[in-house]
Amino acid sequence: MFTRMAKRRRRGRRPKRRAPSPPARLGAGEARLLALARDLAALITTAPPSRLLDAALERLASTTGPMALNRRDKTKALAAAWAHEQARLAMQEILERETRRGALRGDLSRPLLAWLLIAAREALAHEPPDALDERLQALGRFLRLTPGRAGS
Repeated sequence: MFTRMAKRRRRGRRPKRRAPSPPARLGAGEARLLALARDLAALITTAPPSRLLDAALERLASTTGPMALNRRDKTKALAAAWAHEQARLAMQEILERETRRGALRGDLSRPLLAWLLIAAREALAHEPPDALDERLQALGRFLRLTPGRAGS
């Protein structure tokens, strides 16, 4: 008799299942970064090698826009970090190709330069449109700088 009562109690206390949470939607910033990553990857195969870096820098400027960071929503923060990393990896691949061509400075690591360029993309979002060309030229000179030969 006691075993039957214990079984009834156990059956009545089923844990309620939670409904699965809906998939996270990409914000505008994450969508722009993922589009940038796709475009940079496409440039590797479509742009002439002598224009690859300049085309990548132009693409950086065309996708500017600040990302709204939402640190309270961990899913959105993770989506933003993943999109940022995809863009950085695509830029790093372009920089690796430029290094093999001998067209890039050799004193800084490619991952660091790629990170700097993606960070520069955020800064370009706050620049006036008429200053973008000058900023992109400065980035290009910085990337091609040979240490010990400043101003070249």
